[in-house]
Amino acid sequence: MIKPTDISRRTDLKLEAFWRAQGSVIIRNMLRTAGHFALSDLGVRIVGEKGSGKLPLARLIHQASSRGSFSFVHIDCAELMHRDPEKALLGTERSGRDGNETEPGLLETTDGGTIYLDTYPLLPGSIRDLLFKALDMKHFRRIGGTKDVRMNVRIINGITKRPGPGGAENDTETDMSMRISPVCINIPHLRERREDIESLIYLFLAECSEEMKKYVNGITSEALEVCRYYGWPGNIYELRNVIRHSALRCKGPTLELDHLPEYIRHENRVRGMHRVKDLSSNL
Repeated sequence: MIKPTDISRRTDLKLEAFWRAQGSVIIRNMLRTAGHFALSDLGVRIVGEKGSGKLPLARLIHQASSRGSFSFVHIDCAELMHRDPEKALLGTERSGRDGNETEPGLLETTDGGTIYLDTYPLLPGSIRDLLFKALDMKHFRRIGGTKDVRMNVRIINGITKRPGPGGAENDTETDMSMRISPVCINIPHLRERREDIESLIYLFLAECSEEMKKYVNGITSEALEVCRYYGWPGNIYELRNVIRHSALRCKGPTLELDHLPEYIRHENRVRGMHRVKDLSSNL
């Protein structure tokens, strides 16, 4: 059986630290699944709410796979739609005075590596069909070209799950995603694994020390409790931004409750009032 640590043997230290900081059972099981998927060459779709860490997980799978020494290309599909997505993926070829002039696309320049398609469902059906055909046939033709170009690329799809019980992929999205990436990993929201919050806070404090030269290495129990019970709608990246914000306000080595943003302290006060009200109604 693959251990959670096995998947990170060939990953960079920051990426390894990011996942090691999340030691809950649910994350260890997810990493074990990711380890199995890394050993295969199947396309993977990663489903999670915004800010859950889909890109770091895609990087982890790539680096732990046999493609780890080749390119990893992150494509924001929303941004890609403002360009010519077919040209960006396939490249172009045209006849010139000195012979054919070619401009390779991402399927060609990422040969041997992995392409991570962030917010994949935003791509139109025609582009998804193009990708499926190229992956299935293992070759494609540049726009304007007359010869097939061999390709060897793995696709990982990032799919943003909407919050709430109705936030799963709809049937159409699932069918289209499965054509490109037949296996799936779901990243649980931070609210489902609150035991990871403390270790993530210390990881982000260490980042602040390194990047911002703010040597804050602790957090009071009061501030930690507020962080543990806050809902974190922005997931891991909201927590990271809050810790950075708070570290900048902190003048000593320890984060205190007053260093946290007002909106988080306000929610804590509201929760406290509800708790008092509930206790009073039971008297």
